[in-house]
Amino acid sequence: MNQRIDQPNNQIQEVLDAKAYPIELPDVVKLAFEMASQFTDEEFFLFGSTARKCILEDENPEFNDFDFLGNFDAKKVIEYFGDNIITVYDHFRTVKVRWNGYAVDFIGRPDAVTALRNSDISLSLVCIGRDGTLYDPMNYLPDFRARHVKIHNARERFQRDPGRILRVLRFSSDLGFPIEEITAKECLEQSQLMTVENTEYALNQILDLSNEKKTRVLEVAEELGISENLRNLVIERSRLKVLEDINLKIGIETLEKFLGRSDFFVTGGALRDAVIGYIPRDFDIKFENSTLDFDELIMTLNNLGMAETDDVRLPEGTYYINKYVNVISFYLGGKVYDVAAVDPLNPTLWEKTTDVNINGMIFDNTTKELLNGHLSYDVVFRKLKLSDTDIETIDALKVLNVLKMMSRIDGLTLEGRTLEIVRNSIANLPSYFRQNPHMRYRRRVITGNTFTRDVFEFIMNCPGGTELISFLES
Repeated sequence: MNQRIDQPNNQIQEVLDAKAYPIELPDVVKLAFEMASQFTDEEFFLFGSTARKCILEDENPEFNDFDFLGNFDAKKVIEYFGDNIITVYDHFRTVKVRWNGYAVDFIGRPDAVTALRNSDISLSLVCIGRDGTLYDPMNYLPDFRARHVKIHNARERFQRDPGRILRVLRFSSDLGFPIEEITAKECLEQSQLMTVENTEYALNQILDLSNEKKTRVLEVAEELGISENLRNLVIERSRLKVLEDINLKIGIETLEKFLGRSDFFVTGGALRDAVIGYIPRDFDIKFENSTLDFDELIMTLNNLGMAETDDVRLPEGTYYINKYVNVISFYLGGKVYDVAAVDPLNPTLWEKTTDVNINGMIFDNTTKELLNGHLSYDVVFRKLKLSDTDIETIDALKVLNVLKMMSRIDGLTLEGRTLEIVRNSIANLPSYFRQNPHMRYRRRVITGNTFTRDVFEFIMNCPGGTELISFLES
């Protein structure tokens, strides 16, 4: 990057000429301005999310980043921040750094108005000077007064960057503002241009939102008529994540080398974890009945020095045969594999018979296809549903499985009939463990996990919850 970007068309003065009115800046913003001032001897401006929050006068705003626009000395910025440089975008004349826990962008553009004109959401494009003066060269302050989300020249900008449609959704859900009429119309008309490739960054920003805000995004998408477009993006993104997940690949390759074959299906939690971005803990492997010889598999395990065990906790170097459901479980390469034979695997039937929706995906390792990929939408938006809701209660181990997933996966929500059934089933757990003392170890699957405390709060609000908590803590 050049030390300083000098262009004949210096538009800093054009911004200064668009002076509006002053506002009081929070102390941290003043401090950020003071820090940034050492890298230019000209006027410069704050814009973006922090400027927007200052202008809207949010109560107790949380600032995450600072976007400064001006004719900065990039060389001085890089030398000053050293190891705290996040990245340098030569094409955008930007240096991104870490400062006091914040991300700070120094955008070295003397053509400030052009830079703003080429951006999108108007609520992020009113500038603030060091003394708190607002500058509005694009005349976007009326959008603040209207408290709506607007992109000027929306059709042209959506066609140039379809990811901006998702930015509109995110801003609307984040701020609770409606979308301006023409912007909303163009969101719908241009939504078919969206692909995983051209919306990757904007889609990831949506998926990083809190569950409450993600739910609002879905509501806004439904209002705009583009919920199906968003759904398709999420499903395709999930398919690509499954194909590209390195931990999933390693787990599959380890089993292929061990068995000397690859004609199997991966189901359940490993696929769910790959979609979320977790490291798979275990692999549920299915072979079609005619292709799996259990005796041969057992012989292979024995030849590797593994020993059969009756301990379902599966100590290392052992394998366990569950004769009730014809599953062989073993520990290999740091992973647990549960191998079973099934009748020809029917994706529709599998979805209906698996315990919960988020475990209903299937990966055909022969064709490298993700089957029941539509269920990844529920995984991404953390919607946990029982596959069979035509019942009043579910058995204890299924309840435990639901609670285990809630304790390990951030933000899983139970809704409607599923919530009702799980609540009604909580009281069955203590009696089940008293009658089956050999299964008492299973209680550990929901204790000591990242979100165990949240699960305990859920249990306490269910009938019989106090007794279950006492048992879990004993």
